[in-house]
Amino acid sequence: MKGSIPKFAGIAAAAVLFLLVGVLYMNEEDFYSNLPMSKSSMPPGKTVLMSSDETGSPGNMNIYLMESEKGNKLSEGTFYNISKALSNANVPFKVMKPEGTAELKADPYTMLILTGEDTARWNVEEIERFVQNGGRLFTANRFSDSEWNRMLGIKSENGYDDDVRGVSFSDDFFKGYPDLDDGSDYMANSMLNAELSPKAETYITAEGLPLLWTHDWGKGRVVNWNGTGLQEKITRGIVVQAIGLGFPAFASGVAGEKIMFIDDFPAPVAKREADSIQQEYGMSYEQFLKNVWWPDMKKISENHGFPYTGAMIGTYMDKPGISGRELKRMAEKDLLSYGRQLLSVNGEIALHGYNHESLVIKEEPISPDFGYRYWNSQQEMETSLRELRTVQEDLFPEESFRSYVPPSNLLNRTGIQALAATMPDLEVLSSLYTGDPSNGSLIQEFGYDKEFKHLYHFPRMNSGYTFNRENQFQLADAAANMGVFSHFIHPDDVLDEERSGSSGWMEMKREYRRMQEFLSRHYPYMKGYTQIDAKKRITAFHDGKWTIRYKADELEIHGYQVPSPSMFYVRVEKGRMLETGDYSFGKIKMQQPGLYLLTLEKPNAEVKWKEAVK
Repeated sequence: MKGSIPKFAGIAAAAVLFLLVGVLYMNEEDFYSNLPMSKSSMPPGKTVLMSSDETGSPGNMNIYLMESEKGNKLSEGTFYNISKALSNANVPFKVMKPEGTAELKADPYTMLILTGEDTARWNVEEIERFVQNGGRLFTANRFSDSEWNRMLGIKSENGYDDDVRGVSFSDDFFKGYPDLDDGSDYMANSMLNAELSPKAETYITAEGLPLLWTHDWGKGRVVNWNGTGLQEKITRGIVVQAIGLGFPAFASGVAGEKIMFIDDFPAPVAKREADSIQQEYGMSYEQFLKNVWWPDMKKISENHGFPYTGAMIGTYMDKPGISGRELKRMAEKDLLSYGRQLLSVNGEIALHGYNHESLVIKEEPISPDFGYRYWNSQQEMETSLRELRTVQEDLFPEESFRSYVPPSNLLNRTGIQALAATMPDLEVLSSLYTGDPSNGSLIQEFGYDKEFKHLYHFPRMNSGYTFNRENQFQLADAAANMGVFSHFIHPDDVLDEERSGSSGWMEMKREYRRMQEFLSRHYPYMKGYTQIDAKKRITAFHDGKWTIRYKADELEIHGYQVPSPSMFYVRVEKGRMLETGDYSFGKIKMQQPGLYLLTLEKPNAEVKWKEAVK
């Protein structure tokens, strides 16, 4: 019949189509490079806000942080660290001058925090009266003054022990912190060699000395940190949880995020042989990356419910001036293949760089150990960044660079200015939470850039595949502070003797999986987000407003423009407990005796406690 297609032609066409799809499936790289993308079933993180219609009365918890001792690095550092720890956890506080203690109103939900060693700055009689009448005191640095000993719960003292190493936690503090032995360099304190009153309750020790304890005195309570370590960022979770020990009940905010980065991914894959890979797997590094490493990494993320944020590199050549067309010609296969696979599992493609040279000029020195070339000018940076952006727009037209990770975490103001000028959709700068800024590293606090108000600093806490006690400590402290943990690894860590710890891939994978298992077991409420989605949630977490009122037997909570769901740690003193389970406002789950996770799916809640069952 005119216009009809013979039956054999239809069969032949179907066969050709089937053969074509089969060929593409046999070559996974070409398959991902040429077929339209489909997302996996793991939903990306989205932030929805909720708001109370209640006017709400003002919160009645008052925390006063005494001004630091001018010129005393211990006091100034501890003051700064406490202020950041409380701000991170959405715990409001006010700064008080030393003469303000005369006006303190003794109340079980009013706390005074002292930093430094110069007790002459403080009026001990006024502070004693405040505590005896029901107020709460937190001394955040060790000091020696016999006039304070009865209130602090010190029976006797015998001078200072300097460079006390290691730390041991009681089960009542916060689950997940590991004990560190005295051979660890991770945490050191100068401590008062003190014997405590029988009424004191110790939560943390170091080399057998009491480091953190509480002491009920009169109607009030003292929390004492007998060391110098609270000036370090790695103790911000300890700070928040220690303060919570002072009150009958205490709520602190939990953002509930984990972000997993793969730096240098997607990137041009080195066409080289690696002895360790060849011996273990009998394949090249390129084959290993495709057939072993990436499938393993995808499986781990699938099992533990998180997406990856990959940081894309255009070239490893150190010279600028390569056009976008040439970059694409050299690296299209690798960038497109792994980039599409990353996006297909709900990942994010972040910007790492046109090349792996940090965005700094000679006037912004970095350590020569990195072996990097300085850029001649901001204009040179901008030209190269624009070339890479053309590659991104061509290969991934539905995406844009929203997050930036500096190569080797080195970045200064010139580079930030170049990024702001060339990346219109950029929102996040992700470098390091702790480290040494003297080598050029960008060490960050959470918050918006002072110059470019649209750029948010979101630091990474840890790196590598190894999961040792020090790594666990940092993870636990991040959870204890505000429930946010960000981590990064590199595909080629397996080739680097130092970064791999001289381990093969099987051992590295086992360690990385162990870290993820620890996170899932201890902090399942820290959900997996891409970096851009984590930024959206954490800014909503910090921008929202809460009214929390503590009553005789309950918390009354109202939230205004806060994320849904929102979470709090709620600690209650010994002898009290919360009833766990589902409620009209959300749910309450016990983390450990005395510490609960409150999840709010509505912006209003009344949380009652009762006498604990003995």
